[in-house]
Amino acid sequence: MTLLIRQDLETVNNWATLYKIEKSNYKGLENYFEIVKKEADIKDKGGKMQIFVSANGDTFCVRSTLTTKGSWCVDSKGYSGKVINGCQMDGNFLCK
Repeated sequence: MTLLIRQDLETVNNWATLYKIEKSNYKGLENYFEIVKKEADIKDKGGKMQIFVSANGDTFCVRSTLTTKGSWCVDSKGYSGKVINGCQMDGNFLCK
């Protein structure tokens, strides 16, 4: 299931990119129906997804617990990997 959660997070990253093209920023990303569906998919697989969007909407970070130890993270800078700073970096929500 860990690999499937990681793949779901990659899909979230792709949807976020499309969302920004449509809306010009990431504000409201957590309510986008495609993201909400992926969050439910991850939950069904035993993970817990969290979404963080910066106040100005320029950056986002999405992380999830995995069914094995640890968490996985994707962000607006293209990072995909282990959570390094918990999605908090000087008010810009990034994985590292």
